[in-house]
Amino acid sequence: TQPSQRATERPMLCGICSDSLGNDGSAMLPLRVMTYNILADELSSNLVPRTMEEPSKEVLQEILGDGADAKWREVDQALNNEYRKWHPMKTLVTNPQGLKIKSRGLWDQLDLTTLEGKGWQLDGVHVEDPVTLDGGKTFLGVVQQYVTQEQSLQLYEALEKVHLDSRAWEARGPRILEKLKVHQPTVVALQRHH
Repeated sequence: TQPSQRATERPMLCGICSDSLGNDGSAMLPLRVMTYNILADELSSNLVPRTMEEPSKEVLQEILGDGADAKWREVDQALNNEYRKWHPMKTLVTNPQGLKIKSRGLWDQLDLTTLEGKGWQLDGVHVEDPVTLDGGKTFLGVVQQYVTQEQSLQLYEALEKVHLDSRAWEARGPRILEKLKVHQPTVVALQRHH
């Protein structure tokens, strides 16, 4: 059936929303489906290459200087290659709040050697140095192989800012709830990037 003019004038959240009539001629209420990719677990981190919002050309130029684009492409490729080693890391570790997370969630930590002192329980994984867990280099460990330590920290901070401003649940949660209030969907499908 074709959606009515009124149905096409409002924000459409799915392809099956309509104000059509049922088989018995009665008016059917519109079905409003809203989908949202929740970027579960560590995939919400803006430091994970698979889901990263890259720094702007201006930010890269400011941090990396001449040849910034080529340097970033090299770093980005190395991050993607190294994260392939991290993605299968599923040993559960416990964060200071008592929540169990997959060890791959430690990818974005600045210094792995300080975590136990901050209340992390890292049973089942081996921290080799500040940037190496079970043979895999963290985000910072990879970046430091290509640029200076200062530039590495500046890149980390730029990407972490995006995370805090838009990816962290404290930032995303209220935006999602607002969309739910505005669009009032009948069904909400919280999907997971995979």
